[in-house]
Amino acid sequence: MALSSRMLPSLLPGLRLFGNPNGFTEEEEASALTHNLQNIHIYSNSWGPNDYSNEITGPGDLVFPALNHGVTFGRHWKGSIYVFSAGNGGYAGDSCAYDGYINSIYTIGINSVLSNGQVAGFCEACSAVTAVVYGNDFADTRTNFVAPTKNADCMLDFSGTSPSAALASGVIALALQANPQLTWRDVQHLLARSSSSHGGTLCGGNWLVNSASFSVHDKCGFGLINTADLVERAKTWQSVPQPALVCEVSSDNVLDIPFDGQTVSALHISSGSCGIRYLEHVLVAVNIEFPRRGHLRLTLAAPSGTASTVAPGRDRDETPDLSWSFLTLHNWGENPLGSWRLSVRNTHPETYNSTGSLRRWTLTLYGSATLPLH
Repeated sequence: MALSSRMLPSLLPGLRLFGNPNGFTEEEEASALTHNLQNIHIYSNSWGPNDYSNEITGPGDLVFPALNHGVTFGRHWKGSIYVFSAGNGGYAGDSCAYDGYINSIYTIGINSVLSNGQVAGFCEACSAVTAVVYGNDFADTRTNFVAPTKNADCMLDFSGTSPSAALASGVIALALQANPQLTWRDVQHLLARSSSSHGGTLCGGNWLVNSASFSVHDKCGFGLINTADLVERAKTWQSVPQPALVCEVSSDNVLDIPFDGQTVSALHISSGSCGIRYLEHVLVAVNIEFPRRGHLRLTLAAPSGTASTVAPGRDRDETPDLSWSFLTLHNWGENPLGSWRLSVRNTHPETYNSTGSLRRWTLTLYGSATLPLH
């Protein structure tokens, strides 16, 4: 589904990507995500990789540049807004850390929280989740969520993160209506500031407050989107500097991964090599040799002390080796200067005497030199 921010009257063009029983091609996917770029403001995507196949996949060679093209040239150079469901594989132990659509700086990953404030059981955990909206669990028999069907009827059991992405897209459309000059990065800044942990009680607790005072959670991101606050902030928001600053550093120092411990590698960010003082996105790309990639837990510790579990592991994923890029939003607003430490641990030492090696890892930082005005 695609949204225009002109909500009164609202324009909801539908782009059919799943009509072919054989699936869709990468060309069709790239075309859908860049269709009518100047008039479609929000691309709401209630789909993603298979939650039960243990695959690691994301935007391909055509789709990744399509997303980049959208945020660069869409909405008359203010950037298209891409919203994606964070996935429904929580019951099966899946994690959105292995979903490349959520681990993109260009997208907004949305999960669900129940009416009692608890996170829905199907939700997947990862440090790339942006926020949550209200939704129903699969086992919820209450009829408090009404949605249309393709036959112009109504249904009362719309569950999962699919409706969550659509709801979040509608809320973002209200923000764009309040301030049509918002860029794609502005929208992410506003979501970070207007979403709430409800005093740390939402989603069962376990919130982390980073050094920039943002509350973050592996399943709930920055928290439950507060629509009224988002729209009110949008009215007076001053756009962040364009484009974002980028700093990148790598390590080719090969380190062994023991079967019963962890290996730690450090990279240093200095003021002379990086002009960022207020972080937005942090990407960690790794090349690891290991017999079972799902038995690896990767944790990134920032100079501030904020620790992100960028890869929690997946018990059932026994595919060898791991070459992937993980996103964390948990350092939002922090100063990146200092030592960054990546730890890699075997989560099943008692079952498998597996060893391996961290061959290479790259840290890519995105942000600005000045604090965004708000």
